[in-house]
Amino acid sequence: MFFSTTPSGCDTGQMPESGKGAVSLSFPCSPVQQPVSPLVAAPGSDITLGCSFPHSDTDNVLNVIVNWQRGTTEVVHSYYHGKDQLDRQSPAYRGRTQLSPDELKEGNASLSLMGVQASDHGEYTCAVSNEQGSFQEHILLQVAAPYDEPHLDVQVTCDSIILTLTSSEGFPRPTLMWRDMTGSDITNQSTTTLDLNSRGRYDVRSKMEFKSRNTQRVTIEMSLDVLKQGFSRVITLQPPSGTALPGGLAARLNSHVKKQGKKRWEQNEVASGQTDWTCIIAGELQTASSYTGWSPATETLPIYG
Repeated sequence: MFFSTTPSGCDTGQMPESGKGAVSLSFPCSPVQQPVSPLVAAPGSDITLGCSFPHSDTDNVLNVIVNWQRGTTEVVHSYYHGKDQLDRQSPAYRGRTQLSPDELKEGNASLSLMGVQASDHGEYTCAVSNEQGSFQEHILLQVAAPYDEPHLDVQVTCDSIILTLTSSEGFPRPTLMWRDMTGSDITNQSTTTLDLNSRGRYDVRSKMEFKSRNTQRVTIEMSLDVLKQGFSRVITLQPPSGTALPGGLAARLNSHVKKQGKKRWEQNEVASGQTDWTCIIAGELQTASSYTGWSPATETLPIYG
């Protein structure tokens, strides 16, 4: 655990209280660089910002002064004269912080922060003064949550194939990239939505449509740098050789789509022993979501990498 005494010449804040004189609160001094301990918390979670300080069993807890702040000016929680002093507490933290007086007797000024929000991200300073001296501890709070394992949905229509990546429960926004078989960035051809859910975390959905009936190879990359989380998968979309659609599958599709009167699959003789299936569209194009004739042969694929 790291401690630092307040250097001479540093300013301290003076917070008066009626009938009890001025209370000196130690604040960080910009010329002094102190080590910062990183802490990661997910949106909506409850965390403890750790802070301990030298103490003696003979110290009077009424002489302990604790000030937690974010950045250089935002007061998160203050304690002196044996009780919480929250008149100057930032409205953003009201009702969300707790410090234990009993723990102060043991040299522990850790602060409980409930319901972590994205705006809580930043550097926190715990400044403590007691009969042993003045001490500071610094914590960098990073608000982040890992994304669930992404999945890829494969859909085929009469004239295209659609890949849709979905993942959820992460924060902050991830970096997502689509690349073609040459390695070129084609992300601007995709449609991506990121929605905050009720837990304050993102649900991601990114869709890419390919019109070509030739072999396609696409690379999908998704990363969350703050947690060093990364996913990458190369997908090869290969039309079956000889027949564009397996006969049994085409028959099932025919049965499905004819009910709508929108399209049908026609069988054409192209060579001895070979059959070509052509999609005939009448009116609005409908998704033949049952078709999984391209490789890979499953509609929903884990792409954890």
